[in-house]
This record gives sequence, structure tokens and C-alpha cells, in this order.
Amino acid sequence: MPSSKVDYELMRKQRFLQLQRKMKSEGVDLVLSFRLENIRYISDLRPVWGEYLGMATRYCCLAEGKAPRPILFVDETELQRCEDELAWIGDGVQPMIPVNSEQQTKEFVAKKLVPKIKELRASKGRIAVDIASLTLVHELERQLPGAEVIDGDFFLKLVKMLKNPEEIKLLRGAAGIADAGINRAREKLRPGRRECEIVGYAYEVMQSMGMERPQVASICASGERTAPLHRLSSGRIMQHGDFVFMDMGACFGGYFSDETRTVPVGSPDERAGDVYRAVYTALHAAIKVLKPGCKTVDVHLAARGAIKDAGYEKYGYYGLLGHGIGTSGQEAPVVGEIVTEGEQQIRLQPGMCFTLEPGIFVPGVAGIRLEDNVLITESGADVLTRVPYEEDLAR
Repeated sequence: MPSSKVDYELMRKQRFLQLQRKMKSEGVDLVLSFRLENIRYISDLRPVWGEYLGMATRYCCLAEGKAPRPILFVDETELQRCEDELAWIGDGVQPMIPVNSEQQTKEFVAKKLVPKIKELRASKGRIAVDIASLTLVHELERQLPGAEVIDGDFFLKLVKMLKNPEEIKLLRGAAGIADAGINRAREKLRPGRRECEIVGYAYEVMQSMGMERPQVASICASGERTAPLHRLSSGRIMQHGDFVFMDMGACFGGYFSDETRTVPVGSPDERAGDVYRAVYTALHAAIKVLKPGCKTVDVHLAARGAIKDAGYEKYGYYGLLGHGIGTSGQEAPVVGEIVTEGEQQIRLQPGMCFTLEPGIFVPGVAGIRLEDNVLITESGADVLTRVPYEEDLAR
């Protein structure tokens, strides 16, 4: 297992203080969260990950700007576990009415949320909500006419962007687990193996090292399935000369990693090797720009420029070069053309942690991506993921 000792109490205190400082600076009186990754950040709850994406229906967290601890609503079946594991919250762990239906949602708002918000004296304040159903928002506005319900999703992304030293230890641990999984997968690559077998070998070692859950449905795609990229593993049998695309990551202590290596089985043809070299160059061009004071657009342009110079502009990555990583597998800031669709350009600061994942996908040749997790430090970039590249192809 990853070995750096984490002071979880210190990490939790620093996160909660960071949240409250941001609330004060932005004039937010109350945060209401239904996203599991945000609930974990605020309360330290280790959730049942079945509700990883979208709105949780069995968990809800409230944080007031001056209160010493949050309020955590959990399903009654989880109440005892959460009381035992989250002693710092004390009687702030309370039973929740699940919000699986319109009627349940109205009941939860009327019987649980509104009384607690009034108790916290935030019934006429600005309430930032990260994700919720229209029914829940409408009921809040109806029952708290003096409150202003605002979009809290990007607000919480900004809160979480700068990692404290204890968070960084967990990010390193998660990166180490991903390294171990991909290294095991590389060892098992050979003609005659199926893609799904390779994922199984990786999961075996990652789970044994303390992985809570994978970052995504891990991808192992080979041969023609790399371009265009097929994002799910299959029973395809690998052949000599194939490139094998492996995208894997792990959650460790609530923090995620996300790493990709594309590895040949045997000797690839010359043009596929040229694609690999172009991706390798683009990745390292982007890493060089990851330093305090630069903007996310500078990182994107460095990678795009390298791909264009190599002659593969038409086949480069599809709008996303990279993204922040932390208690969510994908969080702010986002790097790439997709930024123009609503994300903000961000100036880089020490404590931000990114994935960078340039790729080139040439049908009939190969789809290649290389992805690393990179921490911004005072002096530049600290690459957390350590699986070796195919150096003979990179030269």
C-alpha cells in the first residue's frame, strides 16, 4: 500500500476552513451538496459509490459559513456506520428521507432541510446548491422565500482546486496504485490475450493495494479498436503488432488517479511509431508549461502546437487535453477547446493537480494517448505517475 502517513484530522480541518474562507469571500451563507465527491470533501464521508455520478439520493451535506462542523444527512441504513466513522461531526450525522420520488423530496425538504436551515439562521441567505432536482430547488424556494438559491457546482470546484499537503499525499498514493495496475497489465501483454483479461490483472493488484473503486470503467482497447477509440474493454484477442491502449485509475482515501499508457505488443509499424513519438512530444511540451503564473490555455496551445508540427493536427485529441483531479476523477480546471463551452481560463497556482492526456487517433494506423497526473509546485511540474514510456519509440 502507499506508504506516506496522512494526517486525516488535519486534512479534514484544512478542507473545511478552505470551504468557509471561500464562502466568506463569495458571500455564500450555506452550501447544500448532493454530489458524493463534494460531500466527501466537506464531511469526510466514505460513500457507497453506487451513486458516484449525478445527484445522490441517500446522502446530503449542509455547511454553514461559521459553524464548526457540517450537517450530514444519511440513509437510516448508513446511520450507525457514519456515526462511528465520523465522530468529529457528532450529532450532526442525522437520518435522511431518501429523495427517490417527488413526494419523498418534498417531505425531505419540509421535515429535514428547511428546519435545519432555519436552525442555522440561513433561511434568508445565499444558498449554494451543487446539484439537485427541480422539485427540490422549487420546494426550497417556496418554503424559504427570503433565501437566494444559487448554482454552487462551479463554486465547489473552485474551493477544491488547491490541494493541501495531506491531500497531495493521497494523490501520490492513488497515482502509485495506478502505476502498479498498469505495470502489471504491461507485464501480461502478449498475442493471444484478451483485452478484458488485461483489465482483470490490473484490478487484482490495484484492489489489493487499497483501491476503493476505479476512476472510470477502465479501458483496454487494442488494434483497430484504438482509432476511433472504443472506451470499453472487450474480448478481442491481441495480435502481434497491435498497440494496446490502457486508461486506468484508482480512488485511494477519497482521491483519484487517472493514467494512460499505450503499449505495443511486439513491433509496431513505422507510422504507428511516428504517432507515438508525436504524442510523447505533445505531452512533454504541455508539462513544461505547467508552472505558476501560466494559464490553462497556454498548456493547451503547447500540446496542440506540437501535434500540428508533427503533421497530425487533423487527428489530435477531441477538445479535452486535461483536467483537475482530486476527490473527483474529473474536476476543475479543465484544459482544451472544451473550455470555450463554459469552463473558465484559470491561472495556474501551486497545489493544483492535473491530468494531461494528449492523444492522436489515426484510423487504420493506431490511436495513441499518454496521460500523466501532474502537481503544480512553486518551481514547476511534479509528475506523480511513473509508469515508463516506450522510450525506443519516443526518440
